[in-house]
Order: sequence, then structure tokens, then C-alpha cells
Amino acid sequence: MIPKRLLNNSSSIAHTQPHSLSDAVSLFHRTIDNDPTSPPSEPACSTLIDNLRKARQYDAVVSVYHKMVSALVLPRFTSLSALTESFVNTHHPSFAFSVLSLMTKRGFGVNVYNLNLVLKGFCRSGQCDKAMSLFSQMKRNYDCVVPDCVTYNTLVNGFCKAKRLAEARVLFEAMKKGGDCRPNLVTYSVLIDCYCKSGEVGEGLGLLEEMEREGLKADVFVYSSLISAFCGEGDIETGRELFDEMLRRKVSPNVVTYSCLMQGLGKTGRWREASEMLK
Repeated sequence: MIPKRLLNNSSSIAHTQPHSLSDAVSLFHRTIDNDPTSPPSEPACSTLIDNLRKARQYDAVVSVYHKMVSALVLPRFTSLSALTESFVNTHHPSFAFSVLSLMTKRGFGVNVYNLNLVLKGFCRSGQCDKAMSLFSQMKRNYDCVVPDCVTYNTLVNGFCKAKRLAEARVLFEAMKKGGDCRPNLVTYSVLIDCYCKSGEVGEGLGLLEEMEREGLKADVFVYSSLISAFCGEGDIETGRELFDEMLRRKVSPNVVTYSCLMQGLGKTGRWREASEMLK
């Protein structure tokens, strides 16, 4: 039988090296199985859970959490936060939402990072309505939590992925009116790409002009989205103009940018220009 002094030692249970984490988890389970009345210390459990979270071993986080709770070891805020992240990354956003309620019951202050994680989980699984419901609760049910740019961008991206562009645009306009969370490059990039993929390339180009008026510089992702859309519609000239513009502004094209242009040039029989671009 393993001595209790070893079983309760944080350095033994909560190894930090990735290759030894599985040994630490095995030791943790053996500790409780051998003597449920003398489980590892709470700091040891928290350290192990945090190391598993950092290593992205989310299933192990859930397993260790359930085991420590069954041994009546009360989790810290950090452990509950790691559990939230684990449920989100294993595609169980509803479970992650339940952890938020548990945090509140335990008297912990839920922060915007925790809420944004759950929003991300709902949006990634296509549950945008649940994400919006949580968003509406943020100020009402969680003290001192103010939505930030990550909150809005997560929702905008979720609605765009769900092809609910009108609702994404409503959030975008709310950001512009709010003052504290003005749309940034991420916001514009997501919306422009969504407009382009929806066949509304004119709206996307309008947003490019708007973001430039706001002092934001378009990146290769924004330009590639627009170039791809214009070339896809057969408007190679506008695509080429945007390409020349990004070069003037010292934005380096990537393989997607070149591929879109070469494909468009090829479709219109302009093989010499496509060949020169390939070179």
C-alpha cells in the first residue's frame, strides 16, 4: 500500500511534465480507490486539474473532477473554470453552462472569460439562440460582468457560421453604438467573409471602405475573401485591383490569394497572366 504521505503530496499527484501526467492521474485514482476517507489534498487536486487543462487533456479533467467530488474534496474556482473549458472543448456546452451555475452557488464570482467560453461552446455547436440567451443574462444575472469585444465577436462569428447574417449585423451595429466595444479587425473580417460567401460581395466591399474610415487596416484574410468573391463572380478586374491595392499597402498575399486570382484568370482564358502570377 502506498504511504499516505506520498499519496497526499502535491508534487507526486500533480506532475507538470506532459509525459508523466498519465502517471499522476493513475496515482490520483489509486489514492482514492485505496482509501476514500483520505483523498489527496485539495491543492494537489487543483494542481493536477490545471496541468491537465494546460495539456488539453479535457476528458481527464472531467474524470479527475468527478472523482475528487465523490471523495468530498470541494473544488476551487480554478478547477471549476478548467471544467468549464473542458466541457466546451469536448462539445458539451450545456454542461459548461451548468458549471457556471455551480460557481455562483459556491459563491465564486463568474468572470467574462468564463461566460465567453460558454458562448463559444454554444456558437460552435450551432446553438446560437442559447448563446444569445446567455448574452442577455450577462448583465442581469452575473454581477460586475460586462460583455467585451470577445463576447460580441464570438456571437457575430457564430451567427455568420449559422448563415444568420441579419442577426450578426444587428450585433455589429450594437457594437458601433455601444462605445466600449467598437468593432475591430476581427469583427469586420468575419462579416466581410460572410457577405462574400453569401454572394453579397458589394456589401463586403462597403465594409472594407468603412473599416478603413475607422482607421483599421485590412489584412490578407480580408483581401483574400473579397478577391475570391469577385473572381468567383467573373469580375477579375476588381479582384486584380484589390490585389494591387494590398501590395501597395504592403499586405503580403498568401497561397489563397494567388490561387483565387489564378483560377479566375484561367477561367477567362488569360493563361499568360495566370502563368506570370504562378511564377
